[in-house]
Amino acid sequence: MRPIAFALSAVAATLLVGACAAPELSVSPRVGRVRASGGLGVSTMDVQGTASLDSTGLDGREDLLGLRADVRWGTPHLSVSSQISSHEGSGTLDSTVSSGSVVLPAGTPVSSDLDLAVHSAALTFDLIPGRTLELGIGIGATAFDLEGTFRAQGSGAEVETERVLPIPLFAARAGVRLGPLDVEALGSGVRVDWEGDRLDYLDLDLNASLRLLGGSEGAYGALLAGYRWIDADLEYEDGGDEVEADLRLRGPYVGLKIGF
Repeated sequence: MRPIAFALSAVAATLLVGACAAPELSVSPRVGRVRASGGLGVSTMDVQGTASLDSTGLDGREDLLGLRADVRWGTPHLSVSSQISSHEGSGTLDSTVSSGSVVLPAGTPVSSDLDLAVHSAALTFDLIPGRTLELGIGIGATAFDLEGTFRAQGSGAEVETERVLPIPLFAARAGVRLGPLDVEALGSGVRVDWEGDRLDYLDLDLNASLRLLGGSEGAYGALLAGYRWIDADLEYEDGGDEVEADLRLRGPYVGLKIGF
């Protein structure tokens, strides 16, 4: 049997076994504060450097909105999440950016906008049977939606990039349940070069939830707190432009976890 066919057969068998167990579903709306750092470079030629978010006024902490849903049925555990943040500020370019005939040289005062949305999914398979401990490995994917604009103050000339990057991932999860307290660490990442695009991506989410309503079985409500750390080092083409994004997003969040 070919390796791919064998892997697909193993996944299918695992899902069939998990289907015999009663599924657990939870939904977790989140709010938080996220800080962006790193740099963004856009050029019609080869990118010679990235304009730092610090110098362009985009490194402040901004509000974060997020939502995560989990389904666990026996061994498989699927997590699907989305978070959105918008960053804006003003400063001075410390690297030249260009798009088509528009060139904003280093030293240009700019107003800057950076909208980021991260839509992720991770499917892990538990290596330790039972409900108290969870240790799983698997696969995942992220759609990294980036929209950045540098606008020259005065002239209004602007350089922008907008792209949704699909990123395949490897995933790992560890968790423990201690009475009403659940603690989890979920990580995913990849490093690939493909058709001129470079993807170096890491996503770490550490969270804990405390059940206040309901018991260990059936419906429950819990308070949730966590910290998420995303490193995205990306090179890609956007139309006729070359783009380099070296971005780090990190910050705490709180929310509610509603389970069934």
